[in-house]
Parts: sequence; C-alpha cells; structure tokens
Amino acid sequence: MDGSQDLAYVYDKAGRLVQVKQASGAVLAEYTYGAANSGSNYALGKLVLAVRHNATDYGDEVVSESFTYGGRMGRLSGKQTQLALRYPRLETRTFVQSFVWNELGDLASQGYPDDQGLADPARVVSYGYDNGYLTAVGGFVTSQVYHANGMVFRRSLANGVMEEVALDSSKMARPGQMRVVGPSGQEYWNSGTFVYDGVGNVKALVRSSTDQDVYVYDLVSRLVYARFKTAGGGTKEESLSYDAFGNLLSSVTPPTDYGSRSWSVDGVNRLAGCGYDAAGRMTACGGLTLSWTAAGELGKVQGTGINRSFLYTASGEKVMVRNELLGTAAVSLRDLGGNPVRHYLYSGGSWSWLGDDIFVGRLRIAQVTSSGTRYFHVDHLGSVRRVSTGAGALEKAYDFFPYGLPVKETVGQERLWFGGYELEHQNTPDYTDDLYFLHARWYFPSMARFLSPDPVRGDPAQPQSLNLYAYVRGNPLNAVDPDGRAALWLTPSRERAMAMAASEADFVDSLAVWMLMKDMIWYALPQQSPGAGGGGGNPWQSSQGGGGGASAGTGSNQTNTSSTPENRRLTYAEVAEIVKENNQSGQADEVIIAIAWMESSFDPGAHRPNPEKETARGLMGVTKAAAQDVGANYERLFDPVENIKAGSAYLRLRTSWAKGNVEKALAGYGTGPNYAQAILRCAECLKASAGEPMTCLVQLHP
Repeated sequence: MDGSQDLAYVYDKAGRLVQVKQASGAVLAEYTYGAANSGSNYALGKLVLAVRHNATDYGDEVVSESFTYGGRMGRLSGKQTQLALRYPRLETRTFVQSFVWNELGDLASQGYPDDQGLADPARVVSYGYDNGYLTAVGGFVTSQVYHANGMVFRRSLANGVMEEVALDSSKMARPGQMRVVGPSGQEYWNSGTFVYDGVGNVKALVRSSTDQDVYVYDLVSRLVYARFKTAGGGTKEESLSYDAFGNLLSSVTPPTDYGSRSWSVDGVNRLAGCGYDAAGRMTACGGLTLSWTAAGELGKVQGTGINRSFLYTASGEKVMVRNELLGTAAVSLRDLGGNPVRHYLYSGGSWSWLGDDIFVGRLRIAQVTSSGTRYFHVDHLGSVRRVSTGAGALEKAYDFFPYGLPVKETVGQERLWFGGYELEHQNTPDYTDDLYFLHARWYFPSMARFLSPDPVRGDPAQPQSLNLYAYVRGNPLNAVDPDGRAALWLTPSRERAMAMAASEADFVDSLAVWMLMKDMIWYALPQQSPGAGGGGGNPWQSSQGGGGGASAGTGSNQTNTSSTPENRRLTYAEVAEIVKENNQSGQADEVIIAIAWMESSFDPGAHRPNPEKETARGLMGVTKAAAQDVGANYERLFDPVENIKAGSAYLRLRTSWAKGNVEKALAGYGTGPNYAQAILRCAECLKASAGEPMTCLVQLHP
C-alpha cells in the first residue's frame, strides 16, 4: 500500500484471502473458511471467521466475527461479534444476531444484536414485500408504495406521519417534490418543486413565486452559489470558489454562521498548512491531530477537549469509539448492509443499551431508546430535515449548508445526520471539528473534503474525479458518497441515466447503443460490411438491385452514409420507421424495438464480423440457426433492415411454436420469463409515452 505501511496478503490454494500482515510480520486480519457442512449449517467454502487485530495504545484489541449459514438455501442465518477489550476495562463482550430469509431470497426478518452479558431488550424486525419491493417494516412502516419507474412514492409510518415523493415531470427516476405530512394533514416539510438544468443539477426548489431555493453551478457542475430558506423562516447564502482541480478555495456564509473562510492547496491537492503522511492521509489540521491504523483507517483524533480512538472489524467497519478524556465508550453493531442498528454505552463503570436504529435501505427511518421512538424524515440526499415523535408530533427541524455544516441556530444533532452519514461529534461547542464516517473514508464537512485519498482513484473521462480528496466532485446538492469510494448521483440527467445504464450493461461499444443524450441510437459499423450478394458494399447505401439497403422504409425516406460508413446515428424516428416497414412478427412494433434495445446490449462486439465466432448478430441478436429457420442470410444481418426482417420473422415462428402464447415466445427468443416480462413492460411503456421513448428503454437496464 502507499506510504510507510507495507502490507502482505496471504491466500490459500483456492485463492481466498486468509491473512493480512504488516512488513514486521504482525498479523492485521485473519480469515477462516468452512471445511465442511455440519447439520443445518451449510458453511462449506464460506467465510466462517474474520478476526481483526487492532494495535492500540493499550495493546492488541481483537474484534472477531463468526458466521453460520443455516438460512434458506444456505444463506447467512447468524452472526456473532466478540470484542476482546483492554480499554475502558479489560474484558470480552459477545453479541449475537440472526437473519431469516423468504422464498425469493429477501430478508424476511432480523434479530437485533444481543449482548450476552447484558439484559438488553430483544428486538426482531420483520419486512414485507410485493414482487421483491419492500412494502412494510414491522412496527415502523405500515406501507410503502412505488411509482411505475420503481421510485418510492409514499411511505406511511406507524406514528401516522406520511412521506411523499412526487415524480419529476420528465418521468425520470428523480424527485419532483418531497413532502412530510403529519397525522392530521399538517405539512411538516415541503422541499418545493425540483427544477433541473440541462445536465440534471438541481437549480431551484420552488415553493411559491416568492419562496424558492436557488443553486448556481460552474461549467463543470460544481456548486458556486446557494440560497435557501431555513425552518425558522430566515434565508441563508453561501458562495463557493474552486481551482481547476476541484479544490474548494473559499466559502462565504453569513457572519452569524461561518463567515468567510479560505484555503490554499499544494501541487497534489493537499491543504497547505496541514500535515499529511506518505500515503496522503491528513495527520494535523485546524488544531486536530489524527493518527492512522496500519490498514489506513482513522485510529485516533486529538485536539483541545478531544481525545477519541476507534476499533474496527476485519472488513474495516467502525465498531467502537472511545472518549478517552471522559473514560466512556460506545459500541455499534451493524446489519448486513453495514448500517449501525444497535448501540451500547459504557459510562460510570458499566455498560448499558443505548438504542436501536431502524433502516429502509441505507436510510434510517426510526430510533428506539428507553425514552421512546422517534422518526426521521430526510431529503433527497438522506439528510435529516425533520424529526417526529412516536405520537406523530413534530419534534425537530434541521437545515444544512451544501457541504454538510448545519446552520448555526441548529440545536442538537443526530447520530446519522447530513447525507445519512454517521456523525462523529467531538462534543465541542463548534460543529467545525465534526467528522463523518463513510466506511472506506472519513469526511470533514468544514473543509468539504475527505481526510484521505480515494482508494478507487479517478476516471480520466471525468477529470474532476482525479482530485482524490474532493467531496462528490464539488456537487453536493446532487450526489452522495455512501461508502467513501464513489459519488452516487441522485438527480440524474438524461445523459447520466444513459451513462449509468451503459456502464452497468457494458454495451458502450455494442451493435446499437441508444443515445439518451440526443434520443438516438449509435449503430457502429465496420469499414467494410457484407453487402448485396456477399460483396463488400456499404449496407447503409440506398438499396439497388436487391442490395442490403438501410433505408428507413421505402420511397424517398432513405439514409445514405457512404461518406462515413464506420459510424452512423439513427434517430428514434428512423428506427421506428424501419421496424414499421419490416416487422414480420405480427406483434406490436414496440415489442420489436424493446427486443432490439435489449439484444444489442448483450454483446459489445456483435457489430463486427468475427470469423472465429458465430455470434448472435445485429439489432435483434439473430443467431445463425435462427436465420436458417426463417431463410435469412446470416452474412447480411449487420444490415438493420435485414436484421429486423429476420428477427421479427423468427419471433413469429416462435409464437407459432408457443401456440400463440406471446410471453412464452419471448422467453424462448431471449433468456427466459424475466426477459419476456421486461420486454412486454417496455413495450407497454413505449405505447404510452411515445414522446419520451428513452424513459422506457433505459428501464430495461435499471
């Protein structure tokens, strides 16, 4: 690894990691795998024990996690976490938790961690589903319903409060408005109507003509100005500036908040005047001193009135924080998604249960303590904006500057706060010392940057990502970083939505890439493609003498691109016309378009003839056998007209074999019933939204 700490990784004969060691030979982590199944524990080949050695000021403090696999189909059914501590006192504490799965592999319930040496309350949280979509969380969420595109529409909570997310007018998977409504219909929070710019940035939140939040960006989508209304009715502003490499250089807020602040950086994007180690991790800044573990985690934070240390699991999750000034400690146990669900406190010489957190995905929706239940209502970033009581009354309101600092009139804080991240509040009068734990890294909101470089590094195609310290590329209104390794855009533009789909399906270079950016598909052709009679003609030239013309139908509506045979963009209208003129399936044209979209995403090289590989070819992924079945020329399937003819004819044949059962025919054409259902859903969507076809097509690759 970078810097002075060299690590050695040891693997077994199966290629599984079994040890992580320091150069000195000291073992940092150990992993053990099941050698056999035992009764109902199907542990063979699975991780059964993960041990982390935390080298602290008090010696080797060991965190061990063991796993059992007695769940449905051998899924994880139990986890035991054991802490061998030397501070705040010499002891070993053991916690056990359990998991139950339903027939579809969804988590049906989980038993919260139980301290074996403490009379803590038992808690089992159950989950309800409909076709794999979460619809209820026992005792906390009475119902959760969705928009057609899969976004949550309404969440009804057990305290009578309701959360609503209206759909954006474009029908994209991004919010149009968010509201929190109390039991009697009173409005607790209204985000306003989301107004987006052309690249998907939130540029305004409009509640009325005289009540709106405004956001301004530079040419690379970095936030440079924000003006927003607070819960108290006041208005806050922040102006921001950056250098060319994405470093925040200045922030100007009202004098009653954080005033004017500025920073300078060195040639490798580190803050001038702050200390760093050889691996680029911050070691001193703004009165704080930070030390790091051999694995690169934050080990200790010290400063005026601050002396905190941390323990981690073998997977790098924070399990314990200790306030060494007060002699207190807190333990947080996590669910399978890494969410901290149960907390314990050591104070006054003894341990006690502190509270439980209830999650939907990565969002904490409720907290249970000895004082009762509280519910958290978040914005599109996951930041807590309102808190309600177990009876549904409004308890608290929070507002944040864009990079996470709370407005100064804020009273109190939450364990998971800005962005839904885990807050490490330093118990100082000022929020500027606070940190957030983002799993792989720690975030410092007062400086809008991470304490250590991004372990994933950057993407040359996204130059702002090459700054390994910057938070979400300077765009905190539209993205979060749930695990400290990758900015996740929550308000995608049409371009970003397409880029995400392309990245996930790996079809950037496929036969037909539908360009969401311009409502086009990109049909990449080889320099010499088989033409009429097997010759080397250009299949995009006008059809003459029976050649493979790629005209959009017949007559004068022809497309000749002989000047640029290697690349051609088809508009959606052209594709639809080709399908209309050449569809021989007897099925709706929308079905053929959906098949073309799905099939052309599977093989990135399908558009290039390969003499060594007889692949499915063309827009509809027609195989050689399928071409023979319908009498089509396999060598001409790179011509979209010939491909649509052959593919649609083959679908007609499969429909005949299926005795008219369209879904069964589609399942046979593709990869099974899920494929068929996706095609039919997309086709219905295309019929209903002809003006925005790409909204439907992208959903085939969510």
